[in-house]
Order: sequence, then C-alpha cells, then structure tokens
Amino acid sequence: MHLKIPWTLSVKSRLALVLTLLFTAAIAFVTAAQLREIRTSMAEVLSAQQVTLLTRVADEVDEKFRARAAALGSVAAHLGLAMAQGPAQAQAALELRESLPTMFDSVLMISMQGQIVVSVPLRPELAHVNVAQRAYFKDTVSSEKGVISAPYLTLSEGKPVVMMTAPIFGQDGRMIGILGGSLSLLKSNFLGNIGTTRVGRSGYFYVVTRGAHPLLVSHPDQKKVMTPAAPASKNSSSALAQGGFEGSMEGTNSTGLRALMGFKQLKETEWIVAAVLPTDEAFGSIAATQEHMVVLATLIAALISVVTWSFVYWLLVPLAAVLEYVRAKKMNGAIVERIPVRRWDEIGELTHEFNNLMAAEEVAKQALAANEERLLTITDNVPVLIGYVDRDQRYQFNNRTYEEWFGVAQKAFLGKTMLEVLGHEEYSAIRNDIGEALQGYITSRERELKLRGHGRYVRATFIPDYGPESQVRGCYILAYDVTEQKSIEKKLAFLAQHDTLTELPNRAAFNERLVLAIARTRRTGKVFAVMYLDIDKFKLVNDTHGHGIGDQLLSAFATRLTDSVRSTDVVARLGGDEFVILVEDLAVASLAAVIAAKIIEAMRTPFIFEELQIVASTSIGVAVSTSEPTDQSGPELLQEADAALYQAKQGGRNSYRIAGAETLA
Repeated sequence: MHLKIPWTLSVKSRLALVLTLLFTAAIAFVTAAQLREIRTSMAEVLSAQQVTLLTRVADEVDEKFRARAAALGSVAAHLGLAMAQGPAQAQAALELRESLPTMFDSVLMISMQGQIVVSVPLRPELAHVNVAQRAYFKDTVSSEKGVISAPYLTLSEGKPVVMMTAPIFGQDGRMIGILGGSLSLLKSNFLGNIGTTRVGRSGYFYVVTRGAHPLLVSHPDQKKVMTPAAPASKNSSSALAQGGFEGSMEGTNSTGLRALMGFKQLKETEWIVAAVLPTDEAFGSIAATQEHMVVLATLIAALISVVTWSFVYWLLVPLAAVLEYVRAKKMNGAIVERIPVRRWDEIGELTHEFNNLMAAEEVAKQALAANEERLLTITDNVPVLIGYVDRDQRYQFNNRTYEEWFGVAQKAFLGKTMLEVLGHEEYSAIRNDIGEALQGYITSRERELKLRGHGRYVRATFIPDYGPESQVRGCYILAYDVTEQKSIEKKLAFLAQHDTLTELPNRAAFNERLVLAIARTRRTGKVFAVMYLDIDKFKLVNDTHGHGIGDQLLSAFATRLTDSVRSTDVVARLGGDEFVILVEDLAVASLAAVIAAKIIEAMRTPFIFEELQIVASTSIGVAVSTSEPTDQSGPELLQEADAALYQAKQGGRNSYRIAGAETLA
C-alpha cells in the first residue's frame, strides 16, 4: 500500500505556510540581532569595568610594596649601631619599631653569613635557620639594595611567602646585615586578600609571576599557591599576559571555563594581577532570555502552523491588518505602543505574544540601562578622577569627582575641551601625555595640580580607547590624589638624613657635607674646621634626673649650639651626647679656636627645665684642614677631632683642644 503525498497545495495553504515561516524567521532574526547587540554592549561595559578595577588593584598593590620598601629602608638606616652591639640589643631596637609588624607577618634581621639573629615577633626556632642560599639574600648582598623576592617556601614551616629586604650599614658605611619583612601568601594580608576577593558572585582575582616558569602567587584555591601556572597551550590569554598584554578579553582558561579575563602588570615586581569573571555570570541574563526567546518562537511557530492551516481564510483579514500595523510602525520608527488585539483568536494570541516580545526587549534595554547606572554610581563614588575625551579632546564623560575637585557642576564639563577646563598653564603640563595617549600609548605621570587655590599631587594615567578597526577614538583619564603619600615620603626622606630628637643632620648627612667641604677646599684653598664635642658628665644627668630630662638637655644643647655658630655652618648629632660641627671658609686657621671658645662660653649659662636647673659644660676637639688637603679624608679629620676631644677630657673638661696645634701655630 502506497501513501499518496499531495504535492499541490492550495493558495490558502501555501499562504498559511509562507506566513508561518516568515513570521517565525522575523522573530528569530530580530531577537538574535538585538540580543547580539546587547551582549556586545554589555561585554564592552564589563571589560571597561574590569580594566578599571584591575588598574586600581594593581596600583594599590604597587603602592603597598613601595610603602613597605620605604618603611624597611627607613628602619634599617637606624639599626646599624644596635646590630653591631649584638643580638640582644638588635632585638630590643627592632621591637621598638612598632610600625613594621603591622606591615609584615614577620620581621627578621639577618647577619652577613645568612644567620637569622633577630625575629619580630620573637621566634627562637629561627635562630638555627640560615638563609645564605636564598636568592633574595644573595641579591641584597651583591647589590647592597633592597629587593622583593620571588615566592618561596620557608625552611622552618614550608609555607609560601614573599620577602622584602633592606640592607643594614654599620657606622663605617659597610653593610653588616639585612632587614627583612616576610608576607605570607596564605594569611590575611594585602597579598593573601587578593585571592579571596570576589569579582561578582563567582569570579575571582589571582596573581602570577612573570617569566619562563610562572608560579601562582595568590589564588582563591590556596592549594594552587606556589604551583606552576597553566601552560600557554591550555590558556592562551595568560600567555599573552606573560608577553606584556594588559587589558580584558574573553577566552577559555586551563580548566575549560569560558570567562572574561583581565590582566594588569605590576610595576614594583615581575608579577601580573588577573581577574576572571565567568561568562555564565556575566551574560547569564542574556543567555536565559535567548533560551526563552527560542522556546517562545518555537511555540508560536507551531501554534501558527496548526491554527492558520485550518482558519487561514477567516484569519486573513485581521492578519493583514496586523501586518499593515507593524509595517506602519516600522516605517515611523521604533515600535513602542502595544498593537491592539482585535479579537482573542490565534491571530490575537500572536499579537499578544508579539507585544510580550517587545516588552521583553524593553526589559532587556532597561537592564542594560540599570547596569550603566550602577557603573555611574561606582565611578561617582570612588575618590578617583575618571573621565573620557574624544579625539578633539572634548569631554564626553566625567564622574562626580570632577565637581568636587574643580568646584564646577558635573554636567558643565561635557562638550568642553581640556584646555577650556584646565586653563593654559595646567593644560600645557599634560599636553604631551594626552598626545601620546591619542597616538595609542598608555601614559602615566605624577605632577602637582593647582585647583581652586590649593595644590594636589596627582598620579594621572591616560589610556587610549580603540575602535573596532583599531583606530584611537579618544582616551580615558584616571587621576589619583597622592598628596598624603607625598607628604609621608618627604617625612621619611627627612628622617633618613636627620636625628629624630634634635632634628639636626645625622651622621650620614654630615659625612656627605664633609666630603663636599673637602672638595671645595681643594678647589678654593680655604681651610675649614671639624669640631667634635660632647656634654661633660652627661651620663650623670641621665642617672640623676632620668632619660626624659636627658633628652630635654640634648635638645636644648643642640639649639644653643646651633645659635652659637653661623647659619652656614653644619651642626650634626652623631648619637648619644656626641655632636660635630663643620665650619667652612675660615680666613685663618686660628679662628677655629675663637669659635670653640665661644661655644664653651655659651654653655656656661645653666639650662633650666621648669624648676630644675642644670649646669652642663662641654669639651671640644678641633681638627683643621690644610689649605691643600690632598691626603686628608673625612674619616681622618673626624678621628683627629675625636683624639683632640679626648685630650680636652683628660685636661679637665670644659675646654677645647686643637689637633696639631703646634703645626698650626
């Protein structure tokens, strides 16, 4: 028995079939096109967010590395004497530096043989640990500079850490040890916290080293810390980052996870900060909408096929009316109003579902607008200047921070050029940076910006914005206020060159001035004098009245000493009650004796602290340079002055002695 297939269809049947196919295709095309556009726009927004977030995280990590390096260097500059005196004195001196333990998980002092001699907090078991074979130890010793180590496992516990170092120099200027601060990669510090910070609900950050054999430094799965990163064959995005790529891209990682992956290179160390946001989360709402649209379109197609096949004639008139209505709306612009349902039959259902489809589109647009609003909320509430200018350098976007910095309404910047906003002077300072960014280069620079009568130190970064054909459409502007950081840096620089009690130059600063004085004398032939002095019986003052009065006496003595010499002379404190004075441009060598006598006379007046009166004399040793000091060095002159001071002490104190007085006479 053969089934006879009717190949010839009636006009109504063919019309019903064609209408069904066309309607289904139209729904699929419109839905697919608009979902694709929404996904592309969302991907651009998410990528820009990810790059901004990564830049901020990387800058914060770099800044914390710099702050810790500066703190280590500052403390190390004051530990030389204590380390030379022995482990007990070094332990006590390091424990007084209360700021370091808040920055590091462990602070160590290491001898030149690699032996750990001091630990804060105190860990006696480390006294038997030798780190001479560690790369950070060798690098610090060879360069005599601080380093940031590659991640490694500790000898005592086998835990992954990173070590930051600073050299410790003795009084003779030679390196005598290393001050180190360790940061655990598993604890809750600024490195460990990177791996535990979430990107969205299921995304995460991680940190990986850069080089031939990259290692994971921070990761949400702590078991992966210190393990090799995935090879390039399994993660092409990471391979690009190892080659210097910075930015965001969509790709597949080594576990097969499809995600938006962003990368930012750190400046202070050979590491990369990366962010991973699964595409299932990033585009989850679009995927769900797409599935619903496919199901809905399929159901509509099936319904139309069955219903129109039976009732095409009766449905033809209202269907034509709907078709004309859609065409009219399409010609007049976007479909906004709902199509009126003439009757609740199959055509009416089709009209109703079409209205729902358009409503779903509107919901998707509103969701996109909500995402944009959230992004604006974030940018308006971060303490960072965020803006965008086009190729004509006209502002197309700026966050609320502009209003706070410039005192001008936020919307007033839109359409204005950078020259109009900043003024000629400030714009001239950044013109080259903007020009480089518009040529495709990322530029970053620190400078002082004067706004509303106040100065700010700003770190500004200009990031080019590339179009779909790799043309530069404009650039993003990110500016951070680093005024407070600069103030701290100046304070640390001052402390590195000055005594904290008297605020006089310290030994290092004095030695630098002494070298310059010798050079000037060789050039001009004018002699200078070095005076080495201390407070007679200062220990008795400390023992009798306490160290508080002793410190007050040192400060008052330093002030009176400074007032007794010229403003061009250098007064420095070497330590304890020992002071030195550099007196230049002496017409004759005998003037050194006149100055020394003047100082001794100035100290005869008692020092008064509230109701307490202290008589404190001084003894002075003087060394005078020759007019051609070709064989004299700074340490030799200090040694001569120290020897003369000893003679003054032996002669009964409260006096001065001049080294080689017979020769000078």
